[in-house]
Amino acid sequence: MCILCDEITNFKVEGLLSLLTLAREFKIRLWLIVQELEQWAHVYGRESLETLLSQTEVKIIMGARSYKTCQLISDMLGESTIKALSHNIGQSMFDTPTRSLQDAARRLMTADEVRRTDDTILFVRNHRPIRLSKIGYHEIKPWSKWVGINPLFGKPFKGKTRL
Repeated sequence: MCILCDEITNFKVEGLLSLLTLAREFKIRLWLIVQELEQWAHVYGRESLETLLSQTEVKIIMGARSYKTCQLISDMLGESTIKALSHNIGQSMFDTPTRSLQDAARRLMTADEVRRTDDTILFVRNHRPIRLSKIGYHEIKPWSKWVGINPLFGKPFKGKTRL
């Protein structure tokens, strides 16, 4: 059984956090759609946000705008090791220029990169995060052949088939 709860922060459901853990025992899947994590914290409390993030198996981020949410997503993505090349020309004209290559830590995405991305970020428990491109149904075969006239513009809503 699957229960879809769209705009779950528009109304408060008492006992929702205990329902998250209880539903799993009865093989009930809850799909909670939240526009902004800060909204969740406002309606259900900051502590419940920690519970929500720890109890959910899958998190799909389709856009974030608030700084706190973007920072949280950036923290969830973690860091990677990159090679950093540094140059030193010395302090006098007789010093020999040197170059060195070092390992350095870099966030997979900074909070600003999270805010600006058009891609979807997918978190699945015990797996690395996945960055996905958003595509419309008109860009998927065989659905692209089924696309009819767009009632708003009066012409077919077709684009390049990507999948």
